[in-house]
Amino acid sequence: MLASRRQEAEKMGVPPQLIEDILRRTMRESYASEKDSGFKCLNPELRSVVIVGGKGQLGGLFGRMFTLSGYEVKVLGSQDWDRADEILDGAGLVVVTVPIHLTNGVIERLGNLPEDCILCDLTSIKSKPLQAMLDVHKGPVVGLHPMFGPDVASLAKQVIVHCNGRGEEKYQWLLEQFAIWGASYVTLMPLNTITA
Repeated sequence: MLASRRQEAEKMGVPPQLIEDILRRTMRESYASEKDSGFKCLNPELRSVVIVGGKGQLGGLFGRMFTLSGYEVKVLGSQDWDRADEILDGAGLVVVTVPIHLTNGVIERLGNLPEDCILCDLTSIKSKPLQAMLDVHKGPVVGLHPMFGPDVASLAKQVIVHCNGRGEEKYQWLLEQFAIWGASYVTLMPLNTITA
């Protein structure tokens, strides 16, 4: 969009950089406004979103984004495992966001999810967590790696890398939800070629 607007400006004798600057400022203000007032919900029928590790900074950030989009968000923290079955009951999306050294062990504890529940992680390594999710859950699985920290003011212009696991058509809305939050998503190579 910016490239085409720059071309139009140039044809009209208006400095392209000026138009790009105005558009970028407008987009930034729009994202800031939505960050406070809410975002469009792409999957209003989705059952609860459970953030495993949602009391941490990154889990808290994603929990807020889902809440601002109108999803019901539940948190499963390290002190909540005695209530895990209750919290996970009927979940539509489970997001694992715990320290890397705990990720696989936490994933292994998620064996009783509803079959249509989407299971994903937010970690910087992909092959082992993705394989662990595929092993423990027979439903849709996607590996996610936010290329930013939890201290970002908004997700505008941030990048989320994703690695397809299983049932891509079931979680496509999730990737599009990230785009509504202002992030862009990039596909990582298939599982059998991952070495990280």
